[in-house]
Amino acid sequence: MDGGIALSCLSVEHRSWRMDHPHGFVARPETIFDGAVNLMVWHCFIPGKPTEWSPAMTVKQILVGIQYLLDQPNLNNPAQIEGYNIYIQVNTQA
Repeated sequence: MDGGIALSCLSVEHRSWRMDHPHGFVARPETIFDGAVNLMVWHCFIPGKPTEWSPAMTVKQILVGIQYLLDQPNLNNPAQIEGYNIYIQVNTQA
């Protein structure tokens, strides 16, 4: 994807996110030392459910688990139906 197109799309996404996003989730582009915004790098926070976290779980395990779910989504039991529908729509168009 061309850098200009990507920046344009990310700018729209950023405005949309600020207007409407799930409670507790954080996603913001990186702010550079001079105050400029770098839309190509985002810092995000995904809240966990209070009853699913275990003190024995490490940050490494959580991040690897997220990576695995992004790479190998469980299509037989989607946890978030809106994301599932978008995933199916995008992957059936290919």
